[in-house]
Amino acid sequence: MAGIDLLRQSVQLNVDLDDAIIKGQTTMVVSVLNIDVAKTLYLNARRHVLISSIHINGHAAKFELADPLEVVSSTKDFTELKLDSFENELIGRFKQADQGELTVAIPEAAFTNTDAAPKPAKGEPKGTRLLVEVVFGVHTTSPGVTMPKNSAGRVTACYSSGEAKDWLPCMQATRQRVPWSFKLVVPNRENMVAIASGELQSKTTTADGQHILFHYELGQETQTDEIEDSQQDSETKQQLEEDQDVRLMVSAWSVGFFVGPG
Repeated sequence: MAGIDLLRQSVQLNVDLDDAIIKGQTTMVVSVLNIDVAKTLYLNARRHVLISSIHINGHAAKFELADPLEVVSSTKDFTELKLDSFENELIGRFKQADQGELTVAIPEAAFTNTDAAPKPAKGEPKGTRLLVEVVFGVHTTSPGVTMPKNSAGRVTACYSSGEAKDWLPCMQATRQRVPWSFKLVVPNRENMVAIASGELQSKTTTADGQHILFHYELGQETQTDEIEDSQQDSETKQQLEEDQDVRLMVSAWSVGFFVGPG
């Protein structure tokens, strides 16, 4: 998306195996190079992703989800189109889908409340930062998730099995490689595990004892001020900065999750 870059993304999924429900919230930090022309944010998400609300820097944003690949052409149009015309229509719709199925109008007030977005980390590009918060659910018919059942018809596991935009609002372009944070809230059952892209940071039981929260991080940067305030010697600080520069960052194409018996 010209002029708008994804800087980092965090995801929380609440996976209810008993009722076969996935509810989530994702937060994206994006950088806008020219606020005078940036009126619209395009995200990738198919109709199986049920959008509840979107806020940008704390302001509610209007949005519309329309997948140009759902119906390439009606039967009548298809029979009347010549092959080259049909091909051009198909290519055009693929380009539209790549840009983003989820169109979000950026509220003007979002640009006057930039304090809501996190401070820039070392190496991040210049630009006005926007904090984009999306609350969503995932329909059980989504091709992006698989929920196997046992002989009694009970869902025993849940895992991603398709494109990220089939279960997560995101910027799926391969050039949008960023650090990720995943939190998976799952039932507190014996042998229950939750795995997401990245390294496991913590595993905690919720206050009611009914759920377990698994926290994963992938490519998250060490904050610059933490490095500068460190009491370590200069050699250690240099190593921290080098580690930050070479951290692993991936696009939405490379992320996924699994919840089930371990």
